[in-house]
Amino acid sequence: MLTERTLQLDAEEEASGEPSIWRDVYKLMWCPGPPCNLGPYCWPDPIGKKHYRLRTHHFKSLIRHIEQGHKLKTPDDMPEEIPSTPAYTMQPKLAMIIPLDVPGCLDEQVEEYCTWQQSRVKKLALKLEYQKACDLMIDNGMDLGLIRRDPDLKYLIEKKIKRGVAEYIVGDIDEWVKEYKRARTE
Repeated sequence: MLTERTLQLDAEEEASGEPSIWRDVYKLMWCPGPPCNLGPYCWPDPIGKKHYRLRTHHFKSLIRHIEQGHKLKTPDDMPEEIPSTPAYTMQPKLAMIIPLDVPGCLDEQVEEYCTWQQSRVKKLALKLEYQKACDLMIDNGMDLGLIRRDPDLKYLIEKKIKRGVAEYIVGDIDEWVKEYKRARTE
């Protein structure tokens, strides 16, 4: 099938004298591989950073979108209307929460994580922003395991957490766990 597709794309390019839109879109949406296993094509949601499998109907919609004069230079340019349902409903079934193997109460882990994040910035305004994010997590009963399983960056931003702080909050949990464990063994 891949050979047939390649021959068809080559014939299309030869007939039109221009590069195939299909080939460019396939190349752009090629799945990067581990830890993603959705391949061969996926779309990484720029907000939640989750990957969603792309199917033929997605590609057809993307091609129509490009043929209408729109640009698609990076996966972030994916129009919202192309995934057949909004990204938040496309999420795969939630996986089990994998314990972090960090002792202590879940809310205390969030507080320690917050302290670690604050230690990485100098400005008081940023330290306060990290505190605000952690307080929000605790107030909503969220712990690091839940955030790690479902890193909802959009939720934090909607609650007025600065984007950079939100990115670090949802993205640095594994790094904190490594440093926490390293500090305990030293």
